[in-house]
Amino acid sequence: MNGSMDILVDDILIQILQTLSVHALLSLRKVSPALVKDETSELKGDETSRRYYLLSKHRCIWYARFCAEVLARNLPPPGPHLPLSMLSATELERRTLRALHLEQAWPRLSANMLVSTEHHGSDSHVDQVVFIPGGTELLTVQGDKVVHWLIVSWPGIAQGLKRVGEWTPFDEVPCRIVKDGEAPGVIAVGPREPLGSRRFAKVLSTSLKAPFVVLCDYARVPGIVVGVWGRLLLLDTTRELGGGGLELLDWHAQTTGTALIPRPPDLFGSFLDFVAFAGHLLVVWECGVSVFPVPHVPADGQVVVEHKRVFMFQEAITRPVGFTTCIARRVVPPRLNPSANLGRDADWDVDWDGQCSSSAMGMSPTLTIAGRSRTRPESMSMVMLVPLVDTENCEKAAAAYTTAFPYRLAFLQPHLPNPPWQYPSQGGEEDEGIGSIDDYPPSACTALCLGWSGRGVFVVGQELRLVSPGLHILPPYEMQFGPVFETGKPLYRVDQHRQRDLNWLDLNGTANVEGGADERHGCGDKVDFDEGMGRFVVAKEHGGFEVMQLGQAALRKDEGRCRM
Repeated sequence: MNGSMDILVDDILIQILQTLSVHALLSLRKVSPALVKDETSELKGDETSRRYYLLSKHRCIWYARFCAEVLARNLPPPGPHLPLSMLSATELERRTLRALHLEQAWPRLSANMLVSTEHHGSDSHVDQVVFIPGGTELLTVQGDKVVHWLIVSWPGIAQGLKRVGEWTPFDEVPCRIVKDGEAPGVIAVGPREPLGSRRFAKVLSTSLKAPFVVLCDYARVPGIVVGVWGRLLLLDTTRELGGGGLELLDWHAQTTGTALIPRPPDLFGSFLDFVAFAGHLLVVWECGVSVFPVPHVPADGQVVVEHKRVFMFQEAITRPVGFTTCIARRVVPPRLNPSANLGRDADWDVDWDGQCSSSAMGMSPTLTIAGRSRTRPESMSMVMLVPLVDTENCEKAAAAYTTAFPYRLAFLQPHLPNPPWQYPSQGGEEDEGIGSIDDYPPSACTALCLGWSGRGVFVVGQELRLVSPGLHILPPYEMQFGPVFETGKPLYRVDQHRQRDLNWLDLNGTANVEGGADERHGCGDKVDFDEGMGRFVVAKEHGGFEVMQLGQAALRKDEGRCRM
């Protein structure tokens, strides 16, 4: 550093360091290894370098860098969603470096095992794996039992698993969980099988201090739990005798009244998924998307919700289905005014609708819906909801936004695996005993996990690959960001789940969405992804699970293994 800066007091130097980039701050720390020991011990060497090194660790500096280089750029924030005032200097620095590393290296990353379970006993089979937002906690469903796990870090690079707690329904029914799209740590639990089991629904909160707290308990509901969003609990009644679509309960009020989202018979096909977008609920069917306003649920009785728009697909799709805006969930940082006191932290707000303001990104948000083609299981079909006009600068469009849904549906080029048909070779050493070519369906996508930033993972056959945000050309001359399915070397080989996948696809390759949970979801429940931390979890065919970290140095053998 220039000698003229050495005479400045620490407060002035800290204000200067707040304006430096992360790269410049790390370059400032490149001093002799003998200089940097523990901060609490005596440091030997050049006092000037020592001074700059210690100043570069001040919390207000990394608070400014996290706001400017992660939040303001709408990168997915790594780690659990917490107010900035609760994050230490070390944690802010760690999250900043993790977010920038993933941004710069994606998709040129490798997958290394973070933790893996060793298992014994009949209860080790895992039916479902779900990350709690933040990527440091996860839930597993093992029959009728939900287990809460914490990924623990020890000094160095070693990782381990801590079993925080477990929860079992009163009547021990095999269950399935769904995450809340608005509140991290809130889940809904219902029976796994659509038929032959009691229709219950429970909403629980998960935390390290209180792993499972029942927030709402419905002993009897009209359908199967398929989602929870804010105060709404979504139930699929299309498989019930006389069922009419999706029924919504207000679990905050714990009332019995419902709002019905109807399904026109023989027109839309089976229900696949839903998403909250642009202040509306979008329900995805096999043949199209219907747009509904967020309904008011009555205390008793039932109201029917009328749709605002309907978009039909060119070809029918089936599960797995994913959604992305290619913009991370909006995080509103404090204004980075040089004269502001950045040492006084302000909480950052997360918009769980998955949108970013148009002024921040210079564009209105789009929504991409990706799903496997129903008639061509080797193909991934993609459509994009694109704003009709600039809703910020056009007063007429702004007025229409409150009464309509000003989007059009654009059809993107479908993704085809490369090569499009991948069967195991016969007679090869590594494929010995797998079976003949007639025993396998086409290499269909059996799992898809997309984040709002456009990052994600998907499974084709036994190969897990990355999804990245990229530019798509929309005729005649428009470009929008959408998901790009990588076709390079796979990151990970999942277990075959052969029998379930064969049951899941009928003889012509069409998904059997009317069957049980395994048939409806394939191996989609056995894979989950956290976009902020850049890690995915995979349930193993013979029990247990593995958590894989993208871009992190591999652990030593058996370092991250533990018993369930």
